[in-house]
Amino acid sequence: MFRCVTGVLRPPPAAGLPSVRGVSGSLALSQSTSPQTISLQPPQPVVEKLNRAMVETIKTPSVREKLSAVGLKLVSEDRATPAYLDQFVKSEIAKWAGLIKASGISMD
Repeated sequence: MFRCVTGVLRPPPAAGLPSVRGVSGSLALSQSTSPQTISLQPPQPVVEKLNRAMVETIKTPSVREKLSAVGLKLVSEDRATPAYLDQFVKSEIAKWAGLIKASGISMD
C-alpha cells in the first residue's frame, strides 16, 4: 500500500509521508469532512444540546491541542451547527450528483 498526502498542507502526523505533488509532479487536493451525525431523528432540542456540548468541549485548549496534533483543522463556530451541516450536505449532493450519475459509479 502506498500512502501519501493529497492536500497542500502536511499535518504533523504525516510529516514523513511524501506528497502527491512530490511523487507525480501534479497537485491533488482532497478534503475530508467528519461531522458527528445521528441516524435517528431526535427532537431538535436534543440535537441542539448535543451540539452545544460538543462545541464547548472542542473549545477547550487541551482538546484543541490534541485535535491539532493529529492534523485536524477545526471549522469556525458558525459552521459547527446542525443547520449549517444540513445545508452543506445538501449542497455537496447537488454539486456531485450529476457527475456521479454520468460516470456510472455505483456502490456495491
